[in-house]
Amino acid sequence: MPAPKLLITGLPRTGKSALAMEVARELGLKLAGISTPEMKEGGERIGFALLDLKTGKKGILSSKSMRSPANVGGYGVNLSDLNEIGVEALEAAAFDTSVDLIVIDEIGKMELFSKRFEEAVIACLKSNKPVLAVLNKDYLDKFGKYGEVLHLTLDNRPEIKKRLKEALKVR
Repeated sequence: MPAPKLLITGLPRTGKSALAMEVARELGLKLAGISTPEMKEGGERIGFALLDLKTGKKGILSSKSMRSPANVGGYGVNLSDLNEIGVEALEAAAFDTSVDLIVIDEIGKMELFSKRFEEAVIACLKSNKPVLAVLNKDYLDKFGKYGEVLHLTLDNRPEIKKRLKEALKVR
């Protein structure tokens, strides 16, 4: 049976990233991939961090105070950290035999400024490893064909969480 490729999508602020990380941690699997938690200052979001889930290496994906040739909604995208931390984490994950689950949080506009990121995501989705990814709804046509798309809403969170956990149980 092929390894599951699960893609969580939905409207902004429905908790896609939080659910992906919650499920990954609750399963107790050996993780690789990336997380992009919000950075806040005084309760206001000022950007997104970038975390390699296997090595713990940290960087900044984007920030309101960053100047960059790549910008999304007032955030400058840090292409250097994206490539040196994010892409390298995904490239390694696709071939790491010690990994139980690849987590990609997220596949979205900021991340897709890097062609290498897109290539690394596709390598992970084509690998023999289970993948749990957060997919921006604008990219369903491009990446949805690689796995099962789960549409998260505020109302169906318990059902989606159950489905994810059942699909990702250690094989």
